[in-house]
Amino acid sequence: MASEGYQQHPLTPSQPEPQVSQSPGGFISPSGSAPAGSPQVQIPGAAPIFPAAGGPSFPNANAQSGYQPAYYPQPPTAITYLGAAVPNPEAPPATHGVQKVAGYDPQQDYEIIKRAKKSGVFGTSWNEDTLIKVLGERSIFELDALSDHFGSKLAQTLADFLPSKGKVSSWFNEVVHALALGPVGYDVELARRATQGFGTKETLLKELLLNRSNSEIETLKRAYNKRYGLSLEKEVREDLSGTVQTLYVMALRGQRPQELPGQVNFAQVEQDVDGLFSNGLGKNAKFDEEYFCEVFINRSDPHITAVIDRYGAKYKGLSKSIKNISSLYVPLLISILVVVLNKEVKAGLVYIIHSVKSKRNMHETQGAWQAAKYLHAAMTGKGTRDEQLVYRLIRASWNPEMMRAVKLAYRQRQGEDLDARVIDETSGSYQKLLVKLIRRA
Repeated sequence: MASEGYQQHPLTPSQPEPQVSQSPGGFISPSGSAPAGSPQVQIPGAAPIFPAAGGPSFPNANAQSGYQPAYYPQPPTAITYLGAAVPNPEAPPATHGVQKVAGYDPQQDYEIIKRAKKSGVFGTSWNEDTLIKVLGERSIFELDALSDHFGSKLAQTLADFLPSKGKVSSWFNEVVHALALGPVGYDVELARRATQGFGTKETLLKELLLNRSNSEIETLKRAYNKRYGLSLEKEVREDLSGTVQTLYVMALRGQRPQELPGQVNFAQVEQDVDGLFSNGLGKNAKFDEEYFCEVFINRSDPHITAVIDRYGAKYKGLSKSIKNISSLYVPLLISILVVVLNKEVKAGLVYIIHSVKSKRNMHETQGAWQAAKYLHAAMTGKGTRDEQLVYRLIRASWNPEMMRAVKLAYRQRQGEDLDARVIDETSGSYQKLLVKLIRRA
């Protein structure tokens, strides 16, 4: 299908400065000059005009009327999320006819995907091989541009048009839907699932919210509010209670110090190490869950890494020490009950430790070893945990560098290739699309 005439928008357009009428209802004179004494008018794209010194401040009821368009800086088209450059969910959609991604015209993929949809007596069917080819080969920025194109042509996003597991229960449809939503949109939907329905899915919530940067947490909260009109922090607060609630609400506040490895305060590290020991990990110490939340949520990654290393050198392995704490109510002296450590809080703390510990990340992309471990866990035991397999694999696939690191870590850890294991655990189009995502990195 021929292109609809997409022209790449130049970064620095060369065009004559627009002529703007400088008086109410006025016209530009043949010479192009404005009448004397006319008010200043904001030119679109130019710096905003402010009152001269000593003049009236805004708003000025006595100012002459006239068209004065507001000046709104455009948000960046890309942000960093999950360690990769991804489309900014707050950026406006591409204007129809303007090429959003250099060298990519979405019209052809638009026509291909439309032809892949077949409507019949028994409902809608899809040419799944076509979807695998298009979605499995396009970058996240190209899929974002394609979604904008669907919006301009059909008033539907790509995710609205394509199948989803919510429409027809299929893990293939779940992968298709995730790719169409993109990194931030998919995390927003996962966060909704984690807090809706019967019980909270803490395993999913843990992977979404813990050990995230302040900017990622803010992006997720804003996107959640934009889609559902709700506060993610309020949803989590209402769905959880006790120290588990404290752990996740603190994480959602996004107030972690942004330190570099060379900026670690080792006096504070020593204080935290001794505090962890005396507030729960030492012999006969009562476990103070809130203290542990404070250390592991409100410290930077380099600081937590230093705490892990120092604790291991001074006492013993930190993650093993936390794992060995009982998660039950322990009877003491006949009638006294001491709460030691909620199992979900324990799982969250161990997750953070494994995300940043230097032994794992010294020669690897941070988090790759843990991601490989979690992917293997989704395919171990009786039956495949497809939901966990899908969201873990999809979230790793957004960042090609991370996916390569995860594949290497998986091979080193399990002695087999990740794609080979996925082939053993899945089948059909679901298998084909997952394997394509693994192998394209």
